[in-house]
Formats: sequence, C-alpha cells, structure tokens
Amino acid sequence: MNKIITLIALFSIAIISCSAQVVVPIEKQQYYIDNNIEIKPNTYFKDVNGVLNKFVGTWKGTSNFKNYELQVFKNIWSNSSSKNDELLAKYKITSNNGTVIENTLSLQKDNPLVLGPGYVDPRTVEIYVLSYSGRDDDCGQNGNIHLSVSNTNTNRMSLTLIVSGEKLDCTGANAQQVFPINSVVLTKQ
Repeated sequence: MNKIITLIALFSIAIISCSAQVVVPIEKQQYYIDNNIEIKPNTYFKDVNGVLNKFVGTWKGTSNFKNYELQVFKNIWSNSSSKNDELLAKYKITSNNGTVIENTLSLQKDNPLVLGPGYVDPRTVEIYVLSYSGRDDDCGQNGNIHLSVSNTNTNRMSLTLIVSGEKLDCTGANAQQVFPINSVVLTKQ
C-alpha cells in the first residue's frame, strides 16, 4: 500500500511541475515580442518590480482649451496559455466651458473606447504605451497613447498621442483628434 501512495505522490508532483507557471517581469514582455522569443505555456508577465504602480490613479490636466481626466488602473489579461499584468485607462475630456467632448469613465473595461491593452516600453520603464481607438476610429481617430512618469517626480505624467491615422472604412475626411498630439502634463490627484 505504501508503494501505491508513493507512486501517486510522485506522479502528482510530476504533473504539477510540468504545468508550473513561469513568471517573467512585465518590463520584459515587449522585448519577448519584438525579438520573437518563444512565450512558453503558463507564462505570466507579472509586475514583480512594481513598475506599473506609478501610473495607477486619477490624473488631470489642461491643454489647448481642453480638460483631461484619466483614470488608470491595473488589469490581469489571460488566455488559455498565458497571462499578463497590464494597465487600462478610462478618460473624460471636456472643453474649458464644461462641454463634454468624450467620456468613457462609466464604460466596462472591455469596451473598445477604453485605452489599452498596452505594454511597458522596452527601452525604459518610465513609459507605458496604450492602444487607442476613438469613436471615429474608421476615419483615423486611432494610435497609441504614451504615458510617461519619471522616477523622480511620480506626481506628474506626460500624455502624448502618436497617431496611426489609419482609415479603415471611412467615407469622409480624417476625424479630429480628441487627445493632444503635443504632450499634455497631467497631475496625480
């Protein structure tokens, strides 16, 4: 009977070790992708060093007669073979007189208007890049939002839109961008 219990225990350990999770720091995720490094099953790109924490929170700023409010939060994305920590962001943009230009604050995190998914810039952990698709995505309101928070002043964030401007199925002119192409400085609330 002891031999059977020992065999079952060894078999169980072998199964567990074969499916053990591989943890890779989140700041290496884009490096893996850019360099075509195989991502093994059960890989978890985890924020083990806390590099995402400085981006999390509510941020506000003003640029070109527009007020920006950005709510950045952590999310865990997963599929059947891997998972990763990531940031998503909801936003509210108003004119100086209070007219709402865009408001995604009440949307669910999987709504395409919510900023993300994203990645830590492989050159520096001070930049996080979020994908962006606006309401007029088909007419060029799309691209990447670059968030930059320095390690020396974590209460100030720079937000810049890098426009893709890809027209998917547009019959009119390019859409006006609601995010600033020139950087706007946001302050943590």
